[in-house]
Amino acid sequence: MTETSTPRIAVIAGATGLIGSQLLRMLIQSGRWGKIIVLTRRPLPAQAQHPLTDNRVIDFSQLDQLHIESDIPVQDCFCCLGTTLKQAGSKAAFYEVDYTYCMALAQWARQQSVAHFLLVSAVSAKADSMIWYNAVKGRLEADLQKMCWPQLTVVKPSLLLGVRPEPRFLEHLAIRLAPLLSPVFCGPLRRSHPVAAEAVASALLMAALQPGSEPVRSLYYEEIVKLAKAGAQILV
Repeated sequence: MTETSTPRIAVIAGATGLIGSQLLRMLIQSGRWGKIIVLTRRPLPAQAQHPLTDNRVIDFSQLDQLHIESDIPVQDCFCCLGTTLKQAGSKAAFYEVDYTYCMALAQWARQQSVAHFLLVSAVSAKADSMIWYNAVKGRLEADLQKMCWPQLTVVKPSLLLGVRPEPRFLEHLAIRLAPLLSPVFCGPLRRSHPVAAEAVASALLMAALQPGSEPVRSLYYEEIVKLAKAGAQILV
């Protein structure tokens, strides 16, 4: 592993979640970032702390008050925030996390002239969807694209595979059935193939290091897996 001569600075929100916790570990391990600003509502657990991390405990509704002093501008802002209706307890609470907080982070990043915003969304996100979860995710994607980013990457996984503190029935079932159902996910269904959270995190890392040729890039299952393999090569 070789470190770059000019360390990058990243901001990550959602670093205690399934994808975000893996991403934080990879950002540290890669040696490509000289500082990682971790935005959380509660302090990071001791095992997640590292000399490269700067944990800012914040209220996401007051992100406009966040100030980062540095001679080097923040290059990458990773948004791994997300919940479920069950966890949130209501549609309003879900919307606050999955739209309001994410947009607040994006607006702050845009004001700070962050070059690259990377979002974890969902494969079925669509602003006009009849499913509330997908509609909220879709509206967020659409509104982010209106902000004229130098680089915007939207990672769109399907069902996530990984160990959560609070297991989810469908994801647990998917882990058990994935080897049997793999042949089903072909053709138009390929994008809906379950994917490991670790692969999504690795794809985010590589998407930051290897930006796309277009200002807006959406990554589905096949692109996630391809980038994840490349990411694995720099994490050895």
